[in-house]
This record gives sequence, structure tokens and C-alpha cells, in this order.
Amino acid sequence: MKTRKIDADSVAVVPQDAHDIMILRRIISKGDHISGHTHWVLKQDREYSRPDKGERIKVMMSIHVERLSLDDTLDRLRIHGLVHESDNEHIPHGTHHSLLVSIGDAIRITKKMWTRTHREMLKPLNREGFVLVAIDRTECGVARLYGTHIQHTANIRSGFGGKQYRTTSDTKRYFGDIVQAINTVYQKDDRVILLGPGQTKNQLSTYMKITTVIIEGVDTGGADGIHLFTRSESFKDTMAESQLVQALNILDEVMVMAGRSSRRFTTGFKETAAAVKLGAVKSLAYSNGIFGSVDEDSVVSLLNEAEQSGVRIYGVDSSTDVGLRISNLGGVISILRYALN
Repeated sequence: MKTRKIDADSVAVVPQDAHDIMILRRIISKGDHISGHTHWVLKQDREYSRPDKGERIKVMMSIHVERLSLDDTLDRLRIHGLVHESDNEHIPHGTHHSLLVSIGDAIRITKKMWTRTHREMLKPLNREGFVLVAIDRTECGVARLYGTHIQHTANIRSGFGGKQYRTTSDTKRYFGDIVQAINTVYQKDDRVILLGPGQTKNQLSTYMKITTVIIEGVDTGGADGIHLFTRSESFKDTMAESQLVQALNILDEVMVMAGRSSRRFTTGFKETAAAVKLGAVKSLAYSNGIFGSVDEDSVVSLLNEAEQSGVRIYGVDSSTDVGLRISNLGGVISILRYALN
């Protein structure tokens, strides 16, 4: 999250990923003023003009928040409210409008009272980006891991047909296509991780002429190779400080304790909410799967209450194997400080 303090009541923010969108959902409350760019349709006020037609314009607008919701996915936030201010004199104040906030959109949040928890949630996390490249002689998968989200690109084929159907493979073109795919997701200071069977990944590293990290032990390329890597011990060792690995560690610890019949963990909303109220939760991980069975406001209340208690919180989505597994456990899991009956 990129942030800039404007004054005692206002902060400018730019969400960088789905995690930041969820943070905004937890910070913004009814009665706040949210300013940002949006679109407005100016109705035509001429004789014989159709009442359903108008000019769609982009305006800067401030909305007095009445309600807000995640828009189908975790990467967009819809804010409903009354128009408070605008930079266009034709827009009447007091009318209802919605402001849609997506990743990369700049907004200003104005609150009458900022709590310490609000300020803490706005602090940028130390999240390193990783470009994952799983390559073999026939195909290559490229994805970017940032925070707890994996952004995949299409698989790239080399044209090599294998032993049974041997075809001519242009290695230079193959590597060139891979580099082009990497450039579409690469961000400044990202680490490039190469993995896959054989020596093809080493040849690609030489071709790229940049610093890369080469991982052994993954025996397939393409999207399957990336999927296998995110479930391996090498993944934990290479990205020990990443948000996704931290969530994976919570999941693995829960599975171990479940096998031992321990009572120092919870699964599902009801159990976890009860443990949070008792102040027993040490760390918590949730997935977007929880919104299929639990009211959105209830989830936000749970996470905010946990944050105020000093709980380490990690949110993951279904683009990862970790997110899918947490969804199957009720959408939220936690590690407890002590066992509960």
C-alpha cells in the first residue's frame, strides 16, 4: 500500500494488490469521506433528446460513505454513498453514487477519528516480489508472486515434440518468448526464480544475463511446475519471509496439531471468532472462500477485532494452493496461544 499523509484527518492511498483492497475494506467506515476519480453520466437537457442518453465524463468526487462491499472478488471495492463534493458544477450534491476502487487507483480517506489500529494497518508491509519461471524443453510457465497472490501468464511452448514426435525447436525464439513473458509481470527489485528438470533452466539463466536464483528438485515445467514448487520445502526455504509462506506455515502447523488431536488451533468462522473474543489467537490465516458462507461485515469485524488484539493476520486467495486448502477448512484457521476446551 502506497500512502501519504495529507493532514490530521486525511490520508492518500494507492492499493497495490488484493490484500490492500481488503485492508481498505477494513479501514473505511460509514460516515467517512472518500475522494477519487469516477465516471458520471451528464443527462442531455435539450428538446427532443432521449432521457436515457447522456455524456459519460470522468470527474473527481468526494462521497459520504453509507455502505461498502467487496465487488465479487477481493481486488475491487465498491463504495456507496452521497456526493459530498465534485469538480464539476453540473453534478448535484446529495445524490447517490458509487465509487469503484481497484488495484492502482488513488483515493483519499478522510475520517473524523483515526485509531492506532487504522494507522498500523496502513503501514506498508515488507513484501518482496518473485517472478517464478518453471521451464523444461517443451514448455515454460511464468508467474509473479507478490504478497499472497500469484499472477499467472499463459504457458509458452518450445515446439520440441519429444522422442516420439520429434520436431525442430528454435531455442533462441523459445527463450526470447520467455523473456518477453517475464517482462510483462516483472516489477523493479523482483527476484527471478528458475526451476524445472534438466539443464534448460541453467541455459535460460545464461541467456538472460541477469541475476537469477536456480532451484533444483522440481521435475516438471509449465504451470504444473509452479504449482509443485509452491508445495515444496524449497519454496519455504527460498521465500521464508514472504506473506504466502507465513500463511502456509500456519496451515501446516494446524494440520500437524490436528493429527495430534491438539486443541491449540481453530478452523472455521465460529470457532475462530470465539477464540478471538477470548484473546487466545496468536496468528490467523483466511481465504476469500470464507465470503461464500459468512456475511462480509462479520468477517471484517472478526479481522479488526483480531488486529486490535495483536494477532498476525494473513489473507490468501484461490489463485494459490494454500488458499484452496484454507477454504476447505472453513475459510479461516488460527494458531492459539493456549489450548481451549
